[in-house]
Amino acid sequence: MDKDRVSKGVMTLGIIFIVIGIWGFFQNPILGLFLVNTSHNWVHLISGILAVAFASSGELRAKQFSKIFGVIYGLLAVVGFFMPRVHSLGPIWMNRADDFLHLFLAAVFLYLGYSRVYGARRTGMREAPARG
Repeated sequence: MDKDRVSKGVMTLGIIFIVIGIWGFFQNPILGLFLVNTSHNWVHLISGILAVAFASSGELRAKQFSKIFGVIYGLLAVVGFFMPRVHSLGPIWMNRADDFLHLFLAAVFLYLGYSRVYGARRTGMREAPARG
């Protein structure tokens, strides 16, 4: 993975979260699938703003954000699968489509967070001399 891909990926997801957060105030369910309410929309907006801020702070911060949010979304998915089809976590409404989306987002964020960054300077390793 290139050095900038993690930051760009987190930035892209952050912008999508902001758009979805705004969209949810005008349409529910979003795309006829994803159940939202005002609290859920605010979570999307705040998550998106945080993602943009971390992505703008560099590769290390983007990877840290991805690891943390990957775990959070993974936990949300697991908890959601053990609840009824339509459920809430406190004031936030969700349904099974949200659970699958959370699982997908967990995989994407964890991939971004734990992927190796190519082009980064390696320390402590030298290239072996060519034999021949």
